[in-house]
Amino acid sequence: MFESINTDEIIEIIVGIFALFLFALSISAYRIIKLKKMIFAIAAFGLFAVESFIDYLEDVLPSFDAPFIDILLAIISLAILILFFLAFVKRK
Repeated sequence: MFESINTDEIIEIIVGIFALFLFALSISAYRIIKLKKMIFAIAAFGLFAVESFIDYLEDVLPSFDAPFIDILLAIISLAILILFFLAFVKRK
């Protein structure tokens, strides 16, 4: 079922773990600072972790490779960009 893990798959796993770490760190910082625009960054890091996980599954599981997955990943990428933009431009 699972073949040996390639270098790109290892990097995808590391990116996903790092995104989860940044997600948790952002939540922790939000609890201390209570800056509302951090919610956008928290959501973006969470979506980035989800995107990384879906991308990994697409590489590892052949049955997970479907045309709508590419569209979903593109929509998630767009949402991440919009959320980071809102985090930077939103006023208090």
